[in-house]
Amino acid sequence: MFLAVFAGNKFCFFFWRCYLCTEKKFKIMTALQLNAELFRVMGEVADDKDILRQIIDYVKKLAENKRKRAQEKEKQKTLEQIDESFAELKQIKLGKAKGIPLEDVLNEL
Repeated sequence: MFLAVFAGNKFCFFFWRCYLCTEKKFKIMTALQLNAELFRVMGEVADDKDILRQIIDYVKKLAENKRKRAQEKEKQKTLEQIDESFAELKQIKLGKAKGIPLEDVLNEL
């Protein structure tokens, strides 16, 4: 995934996960290398406020999307746990599984 920023006739790429090296192959970068590459490329456009504003807006959107994905993951995990609980309860009601008495659960606490 990469970020393309348009500002007039300028067209800049900021590679997020990989960058195109001289042999035209993709090289996997560590987080520190990515951070250094991002700041190096941003240094090239540091004098253009329009491009910097676009970069900031895009990064904010990325952060918001990341938060939303994390919330959706957590919600999905919770729903799966609820489904598993109801399935287990159904098995207990049908006599195919045995539940733990409430007294035993409270004594463990």
